[in-house]
Amino acid sequence: NLDAFVSMIKNCDYRKAMEHRQIAVKTSRLIRTGPLELGANFAD
Repeated sequence: NLDAFVSMIKNCDYRKAMEHRQIAVKTSRLIRTGPLELGANFAD
């Protein structure tokens, strides 16, 4: 709800973490990939 959201964004710890999140998003890259053939096991 709106009150919970406002409380969250005013929280000091949340605001400190937000700075790091914004920097991470700014420097993130999307890597295009394609489908692979599935193996018999998880790591194949």
